[in-house]
Amino acid sequence: GYRSWQERGRVEDKVAEKLRSLIKVVSHGGNYLLNIGPASDGSVVPFEAEVIRSIGSWLRENGDAIYGAQPSPFDEEFEWGDVTAKGENLYLLLTGMYRTFHTLDI
Repeated sequence: GYRSWQERGRVEDKVAEKLRSLIKVVSHGGNYLLNIGPASDGSVVPFEAEVIRSIGSWLRENGDAIYGAQPSPFDEEFEWGDVTAKGENLYLLLTGMYRTFHTLDI
């Protein structure tokens, strides 16, 4: 739920955290639920709205690696990030070495 006293930090850090979680869940075959607590009047807190817009921007550019993607075909974990697959494509999501996220379509 909404906590007016909650310290939120930097938008960029929260976006990076949520994208890492999303990528990890999808690459392991799960479904991701992003939960935000609305303010007492039902509105979305500006900080949360900016985080969601930023995630949406990343997904517009890299959504093929997430939407309808299959989990990693590999049984191992990689230090550099995670893998998803769709059709004959493997998507390498470089989350381990970077603060920003890059997707390679191979």
